[in-house]
Amino acid sequence: MINRKAEIAANLSSLLEEIKDVALSCDRDPEQINLVAVTKGFPSSDLEILSELGVRNIGESKDQEIQSKLSVIDSADLSLHFIGQLQRNKVKRICSYSDIIHSVDRIEVVNELAKAAANQGRSAQVLLQIDLATAKDSNRAGVAPAELMGLAAATVLAGIELKGLMAIAPLDLAPDDAFARFDQIGSDFATEHSAANWRSIGMSGDWQAAIPHGATHLRIGSRLLGNRG
Repeated sequence: MINRKAEIAANLSSLLEEIKDVALSCDRDPEQINLVAVTKGFPSSDLEILSELGVRNIGESKDQEIQSKLSVIDSADLSLHFIGQLQRNKVKRICSYSDIIHSVDRIEVVNELAKAAANQGRSAQVLLQIDLATAKDSNRAGVAPAELMGLAAATVLAGIELKGLMAIAPLDLAPDDAFARFDQIGSDFATEHSAANWRSIGMSGDWQAAIPHGATHLRIGSRLLGNRG
C-alpha cells in the first residue's frame, strides 16, 4: 500500500520546486506566491498530513463537507479559504468559519456578509471574483469587469476587508489570454485599491500561466493530492 504521507510529501516538494522555477523565470519572488491546497473531496486525514508538512492554507467549497472537517481544521490551526460559489442562504454559516472568502461577486452577498460578520463579531475578509469569459452568461459566477469597481466600493463601504481579486480561467479563453486580461483588470483596480493586492488565479491545470500574470495565491488540488475518489 502506498504511504499517503510520503505520496503527498513528494507531490508537495516537486510542486513547490516547480513554482519556484516558474516564478524565477519571470523575475518574480517565489516567496510572494502562496499555495492554497484545495482539499474538497479529500478526507480529513489528508488535511492532517498537509498540516504536518507545513501547509497552512486549504481551500474548500461545500458547506456540508466543511462542517465534517471543522474539528480537524481547528486542531491543525489551518487557514480556511472558501472558494465555492456563495449562496445567500449559507452566507451566515460560511462567514462563521472562513478565514478568507474568494468568491464574492454580487452586492446581495456583500450585504449578507456584512450582517453576518457584525452579528458574529468577526472581520470578514474577501476577494472579488471576476468573470473573465468573453461571452456573457448570467448563470456563471463572477462580477463583470465593468461592474467591478462598483462592487469594490460597496464592499469597502459595508465594512468588509477587501483583500484582492480572484478568477477562474474560462473555457472560451486560453489560460494565458485569460490571465493577461485579469492582470490588466487588476492593474486598473489597483489605482483605487492598492492595498487589496491578493491575486487568486491558477489551478492544477493552468497555474504555470498564472504566475507571470501576477498570481499571489494558487488554488491547487489534484496536482498535490491526486485524483478525487
